[in-house]
Amino acid sequence: MFQYDVYDIAVDPTDFNHILLANHGAWGWTDTKWNTSSGVLESNDGGENWIVHPPMDGWGTGHAINFLYSPELKIGDRNTWLLGTQGAGMFRTTDAGKSWKKVSEVGIQHGGGDIYYDKAGFVYASAANSILMSKDNGATFSSVTLPVNGGFNTVFGDGTSVFLAPDFGNSHYYTTAEGDGTKWQQFSAQSFGSGPFSMGFDSANNILYSANWTDGMWAVKVR
Repeated sequence: MFQYDVYDIAVDPTDFNHILLANHGAWGWTDTKWNTSSGVLESNDGGENWIVHPPMDGWGTGHAINFLYSPELKIGDRNTWLLGTQGAGMFRTTDAGKSWKKVSEVGIQHGGGDIYYDKAGFVYASAANSILMSKDNGATFSSVTLPVNGGFNTVFGDGTSVFLAPDFGNSHYYTTAEGDGTKWQQFSAQSFGSGPFSMGFDSANNILYSANWTDGMWAVKVR
């Protein structure tokens, strides 16, 4: 089993020893499927031992992996995951990788993908040329109609609003109310040469941080 590099890491929100890894390169050197694809590695003891979850045919490699699990909202569990591929779409498991179901034809943007649970329990997933939204914890997804085009590596919120911006090309940030997802508007007049790879929220100080592809680190006080 050959691992070129790790592409994504997911941590169980209730157990930091329970982690998932996805790889950039194909696992290869063993059989026809692994020579072109990679699956998911799981550890329950902080990386001391690993469970190999093989890829499905056609997955390719360079995946995003996320737990579909929000203890605060009482949604999902430690065995429910979302795998985003760069060509085959997105796949969901509810039995810790023993079986997978395809839940979207749209895959992730190159570079990776994030998910975000809003206060209504909707889960957003960043994707290639789209943002996806699910009201049933990823069992089904629909593409969100946006006022801007592009690929997205991340989507994030502050408990009141959800924020996004396309990866590349001069653009603005756009926002919608949490629990809505249908009415998006430009956040401000400020524009950026490239959009966010990752975002995070400081709830103590109400600051949203954004790490942008070639445009540096930004912060905005949202309230």
